[in-house]
Amino acid sequence: MPSKTTTKIKNMLLIGGFVLWGQTSMALEGVYFNPAFSYRTEESTTKLDGGENTYERTHTLLNIGLGYGMGNGLLLGLKYFSDKVEAHSVPFWEDNPGDPAVLETTAIGGSVGFMVDELSLFVSIMAVQAPKRVDEPNNIEYSEGGGTMIDAIYFADMGSWFLGPQLTWRSFDYKSYKNTEDDNDQTADAFISRSESIIEPYISILVFF
Repeated sequence: MPSKTTTKIKNMLLIGGFVLWGQTSMALEGVYFNPAFSYRTEESTTKLDGGENTYERTHTLLNIGLGYGMGNGLLLGLKYFSDKVEAHSVPFWEDNPGDPAVLETTAIGGSVGFMVDELSLFVSIMAVQAPKRVDEPNNIEYSEGGGTMIDAIYFADMGSWFLGPQLTWRSFDYKSYKNTEDDNDQTADAFISRSESIIEPYISILVFF
């Protein structure tokens, strides 16, 4: 259940945003496509007497919106989210890095947004496909929860499209825990819930058709 602080933040953003939208909203009408992405890679090497251990990690975030602009600043659509981390380490006594460990979270929801000059704000409820978190190395799956995403974007007009930085707050929770390889996992019997709250930066694009 959302905390009082979380509820207050969402209410303030919604109220403040709609007040501004009513004053200076942009009259963009038509189908819109709003992909946002973030990517980073890490590599480290630890040198030892017998050789060296290497570690590599990539983190890819996709935050994609598709919908319709109503012509008065209001945007209605769907939101797809994916957070994928791939990592593998190579000890000095092995030549083959093997398959990477993969941790992936996905969700799909309905989205309401509005544009105020260069600023855009989207609120998405991830209820089409509730957040699902899969931890492949450990054969763990979290699901059956819910999620909310709030995207704040500052767009620069590039002529026929928009480009700008995006900051996204997301809050996901999970009510189910499953070990796909071990039905006797004792954690499943003790599990109550898991929640996460994260703020992440993106580069965002907005195109109207």
